[in-house]
Amino acid sequence: MPRVRKKWSSAVVLAAAFIVVSSACVGDDQDQGENGQGPLGSVVAGSGNLASGAGGITSGAADQVGGTAGSHSLRGNAGAQNARSGASSPDAVGSAAPSAGGGAVTAGAFVDEPAPADPTAPLTPVAFFPSKDRANACADASVSIQFNRPPIIKAGGKIQIVDASGAVFDSVTSSPSSGLYFAGLVTRTSGGSRFKSEVLDVVYDTVVFHPKGKLSYGKTYYVTVDAGMITDELGTRFAVTRSDKWTFTVRGQAPAASTSYTLAADGSGDYCSIEGVLEALPKSAAKRRMIQVERGVYPGIVRLSHSQLHFVGAGLDKTVFAHKNSTTMNASREGIVLTGSDVTFENLTIFNTYLKDSNGQQAEALHVARGSQRVFLKNVHLRSHQDTLRVDGSAYMEGGKISGSTDPLWGYGAFYCDGCELSSRTSGHAFVVTRSTQGFGLVNCRVTRESNAVSSTYLAQYHDGSEPGKIAFVKCKMDSHVTGWRRAQNNAWYEYENTRLQSGAPLRFDGKQLTAGSPVLAALSSAKNWLGWSP
Repeated sequence: MPRVRKKWSSAVVLAAAFIVVSSACVGDDQDQGENGQGPLGSVVAGSGNLASGAGGITSGAADQVGGTAGSHSLRGNAGAQNARSGASSPDAVGSAAPSAGGGAVTAGAFVDEPAPADPTAPLTPVAFFPSKDRANACADASVSIQFNRPPIIKAGGKIQIVDASGAVFDSVTSSPSSGLYFAGLVTRTSGGSRFKSEVLDVVYDTVVFHPKGKLSYGKTYYVTVDAGMITDELGTRFAVTRSDKWTFTVRGQAPAASTSYTLAADGSGDYCSIEGVLEALPKSAAKRRMIQVERGVYPGIVRLSHSQLHFVGAGLDKTVFAHKNSTTMNASREGIVLTGSDVTFENLTIFNTYLKDSNGQQAEALHVARGSQRVFLKNVHLRSHQDTLRVDGSAYMEGGKISGSTDPLWGYGAFYCDGCELSSRTSGHAFVVTRSTQGFGLVNCRVTRESNAVSSTYLAQYHDGSEPGKIAFVKCKMDSHVTGWRRAQNNAWYEYENTRLQSGAPLRFDGKQLTAGSPVLAALSSAKNWLGWSP
């Protein structure tokens, strides 16, 4: 019998808005995967903060596609969430005067519980990253502004990073188009490979600007934001001018070599980007290297070939590794590709922000590649639209959440999840596609939806002769939108003692029903039995 995990303490899922400026990196091509196209559609606003009896409390934020071709303003992956913990008091900056600018096209943002205390309040900054007058900031610093509510990006505005002499280090002019991008794409590298990357993005309530290089050691910089580029539904015109004195100084030299580092968006740590840490560390080590990651958004597509790493964040949706990538942008469409082994991600979110388009583009948040073994996802939120998590190696997920719209969990490898949440963002899709005989075991999980508008989704689906692999749902609680398996046939798809989420009533579909004493059920009793290893 599979063990039941102890109940976690309730984790508060935060909501915040940032403007983030940071170095971004990109990477190499990977195998092309399954091409199942899901139904189109957007998620309407609703409540999706769900408490798991076996897992934790995780975010139910859903995003809708905002804007159409040629639109002049756009809100991307915005969701009015709870105020992020640890937010500092707002510094006075920007104008609160209403704007007459029209034509705003925004995504219908899903609002987590509880809603902001005053949803009609004008857009107001809560905190700055790096903080004003920050000394010893990172050369790969993220420049962020935390807001009290979701921002909207309008065309024609500019964000600039300027050095003390008045020379512009980098800038970006907003040009929302096609409901997908906020500005033009540039070419970047990660892991020695090149591909296209977005310059301006929106992550939850965060506007992200990726400068084209690192800041200079020992230099002082200030940031400006044109009035009206960032606004809200009320037409609030936000701005940062030179007189607001948002300045910071980069440390004099790189951090000393170490086996552990801190990532901190506020500039207080050793580095401010994943790529910065990876460049500082050898590819392998005899012992695990610890990377403490403070709250904030860390943008950048990453190709991670290191082994023996442990990233520990500040909490789900508090620490966010964010990236935008898809088959439309690059042949290697994943946000993070992991080829190293013995890597742990803990208490953080990995988010591919590519908005769902008319072609249902594949856009993994995380790809555990072939040969990548003993990957541990502990209380992690994996979020995208199509193909959120691909496992071709071996991965164990404890708690946390997988959010997606089409085949959010798939691959050729071995996967075991205990106490996680599988959350559907849109209707009509199947959640799991596996081509592995070792299979995907889902135990003590919750199968949920991000709003009541989501209906008629499937546990798994069958595409062609290369499938199906082994899939098992054991002691899972399923919401009423789940209608069973798509094309179950004589597949190795198993069920055992699953129930309805609300009523607790026994739930059986047309998969193979396991019984006590079954070898498959015995293997599902622990990650060790299913995968051959455990953390």
